[in-house]
Amino acid sequence: MTTGRIFVRAAELEATGQTFAVATVVAVRRPTSARPGAAGIIHPDGTIEGWVGGSCAQPVVVREALRSMTDGQPRLLRLSKDAPAEGRRGDGIVELVMSCHSGGTLEIYVEPHLPAPILWVAGTTPIAGALAALGAASGWRVTLFDPVAEPDAFPGATVVADTALHRVDPDARPYIVVATQGIRDEEALASALRRQAEYVGLGASPTRSALVR
Repeated sequence: MTTGRIFVRAAELEATGQTFAVATVVAVRRPTSARPGAAGIIHPDGTIEGWVGGSCAQPVVVREALRSMTDGQPRLLRLSKDAPAEGRRGDGIVELVMSCHSGGTLEIYVEPHLPAPILWVAGTTPIAGALAALGAASGWRVTLFDPVAEPDAFPGATVVADTALHRVDPDARPYIVVATQGIRDEEALASALRRQAEYVGLGASPTRSALVR
C-alpha cells in the first residue's frame, strides 16, 4: 500500500466518521527494514493497512495506536535495542526496548483520528441557532431538528424536519440540546430521553424547566 493510497484511505475513513490511527515512520537508524515515510492505518480491532516495520515493530505500533485511540493523544515511538535514556525523554515520546531488534532504531509517529462529536439541536430559536453555529465552528457534526427550519438559516448544520429524535440514527450517541423554548419542549425532551445519548440538555428558565420536568 503506497503512502499516497494511505492518505486517500485515511480521508475515506475520516469522511465516514471512523476511528483509526495513522502510524508513520519518521526516522530510522540502520540496520532496519523500514524506511522514512512508510505508513500504516491501524483500526480499532487491531488490523493494519500498510506497513511500518517487521514482526518486532508492528505489534508494538498496533498496541500504542490502540492506546492513542483510547486517550486521544498522539505519541512518538522510539524503538531501539538500547534502554531509554533520561535525557531523551519528553512529553509525547514513548521509548521502548526491542529485544528481537536487529540493531537499528525506529522512530514512528502515531496519530489518532477520532470522529467528531455529534451535536443535535432541537428548535429554531436564537439559542438553537447560536448552538448550531458554535458547534459547527468547533468541528462538531451538527444536526438541527425542527419541522419549520430553513436550511439556509443554519449553514453549519444538517436540517432535519423529523422531531422524533429516538428514531433517528439509533446507533449514534449524540449530545442533545432542546432549545425549542416553549414550542414542543416536552415532546422533544421526551424523545431525546428515549434514546442513547452522551448528554441531554434543556435551554429554559428555572421556572420553565421545572414545568417541563
